[in-house]
Amino acid sequence: MAERCATPTIAPGPLRDRPPLNRRRSHRHAPVPLLLLLLLALIALPSNAQPVIEEVDAGETNVAAWIDGEIVLDTELVSKDLATYYDLLQKLYDFKKKMLYRRILDHYLQKNPGALPASPDEISVSDSDIDAFIRKQAPKNASISPRLRKRIHNYLKRLKYFKLRDAFLERVTSETPVRVFFRKPNLRYPVTEGPSPVLGPETAPLTIITFSDFQCPYCRRWKTTMDSAMAEYGDSLRFIFRQHPLDNHPLAETAALYALCLAQQNSDYFWFFHDVVFTYKEALTEKVLRQIVVKSGADMEEFARCLGSDAVRDRLRQDQEAAEKLGARRTPTSYLNGRLIPGAIPYAQLREMIEEELR
Repeated sequence: MAERCATPTIAPGPLRDRPPLNRRRSHRHAPVPLLLLLLLALIALPSNAQPVIEEVDAGETNVAAWIDGEIVLDTELVSKDLATYYDLLQKLYDFKKKMLYRRILDHYLQKNPGALPASPDEISVSDSDIDAFIRKQAPKNASISPRLRKRIHNYLKRLKYFKLRDAFLERVTSETPVRVFFRKPNLRYPVTEGPSPVLGPETAPLTIITFSDFQCPYCRRWKTTMDSAMAEYGDSLRFIFRQHPLDNHPLAETAALYALCLAQQNSDYFWFFHDVVFTYKEALTEKVLRQIVVKSGADMEEFARCLGSDAVRDRLRQDQEAAEKLGARRTPTSYLNGRLIPGAIPYAQLREMIEEELR
């Protein structure tokens, strides 16, 4: 990857090393006033002129514009930055859903005054509630300061309030469900597999493609989630691993190159490396990575040739460019049949997405 180079700071030398001032010449060429320079610069700036646009109703077509007789489609406008476009669609949906939920709550509270406390502040939380929470959530013999105890107290107030609110909404809408006429956007990214290591059969109805980093702690968590998914769904699920080492992880690129060279020999060598690295409990070093390579059973001479070649770096660049094109700036970034999976989500959330795909 290209590195940013800092511009060197060059300090001026001592006065005796500088050329002598030509005062006579300076008098002949008086300095241009600063205000005049600014005025000239402003005149030279491009104008803010906009193209003449006539907005028309195109009906239900996919046409976005005509430019001098050339048709421009909606899909063409957004394809250059699909990630931003999809993010805006999802935010719009989330905003509308949030405002709708508020409207539903207001509607039924007007019909059922006093059904809920006015705010979480009216909820009572006892010391025993706080102690029970601490016993369940905090490490044994943990020191809980008064300030932290107060925060737990406020958290439990909100938690109780939201549980009451959700139960109320479920009760009042169970007999007359709310009819909603806007749908969750079905956003599918054009993600490709690349020549990447694969688990699962080609005929599987579910495919998860992950861009990952071997030094990313969230990717380690995602590995556990994927293990659960593969165990439950078996031959119905394919898992494809693509490389996306981040600059802030010093060994991530090295690990990615090692993994690619192992995959070139045998996918079993790659998955051995993958599993051991993500479950290794000590700090990773280059020495540890090489030891894992040796234990994989790979041919070390072939591995060394691969590692010294330009081809493996080109292969890594393919994955990185694919991730950049999709707007995948963090790890892990995964896609289920093209649907974006938001980070290292818990298995229950992934399972819900999988079940939606299977319906």
